[in-house]
Amino acid sequence: MIAEQARRALAATAVSIARLEHDTGEAVTAGARFACAALIDRFVQEAERECGAPATVLLAGGDREQVAPHCRTLVRDAPDLVF
Repeated sequence: MIAEQARRALAATAVSIARLEHDTGEAVTAGARFACAALIDRFVQEAERECGAPATVLLAGGDREQVAPHCRTLVRDAPDLVF
């Protein structure tokens, strides 16, 4: 699963970077997705360091499918999770 997620992230990144050169709207959208993914990665890294144990990350919300490929952290899709 990790290899597949990494492959999707590389493919999505290549598409996003190509779009950054041509379309401001897509650049802003891609930047927001990268920022969300980076926030998730950093939070998980800090939580695991603080707790001394690996974290299970559930990704929910309407844009989860667009953010997940950019996460370095292994995330599990939770489309029906309601808080």
